[in-house]
Amino acid sequence: MSADLQAHIERLAQDLDVELWLLINGDPDLDPYGEAVSDPRVVKITHAPTTLAPYMVALHELGHHASHAWTGKTLPRLECEALAWNWAIENSLIEPDWNLIYARLAAYGRLADTNRRFKRTQSFTDLIVRVAALTGTDAISVTHNGDPQKDPPS
Repeated sequence: MSADLQAHIERLAQDLDVELWLLINGDPDLDPYGEAVSDPRVVKITHAPTTLAPYMVALHELGHHASHAWTGKTLPRLECEALAWNWAIENSLIEPDWNLIYARLAAYGRLADTNRRFKRTQSFTDLIVRVAALTGTDAISVTHNGDPQKDPPS
């Protein structure tokens, strides 16, 4: 299965005309989860997409390219993240890692509580409510400013 996941990511990257960079030794400027770069068309990942979490992260980063969701260029940050996660969910060969997705969305929600540049959008709210229901978690903590926050599932 692990070879199938990596082959799927490589095929999607090729279909999207995106270079896939695997930075095994890391990059101090790279988000530890990975990142998508619009120019040049590159996705940088830190772990081979051969297990569920790195596979979902690679799908998400490719989702930025597939949905043309570029922070600060086309749409608000949380809208970009929601579009990329929705694309990853729709294109996954296997059941998504809902806890990973919830944890990332919750982190974005916490950023929105402390940084005015991160505004919640309807698609972000819809996605976090959907994922929270699948994980059995309360979505209130990440959908509305000022509400008590709960830690994402580990």
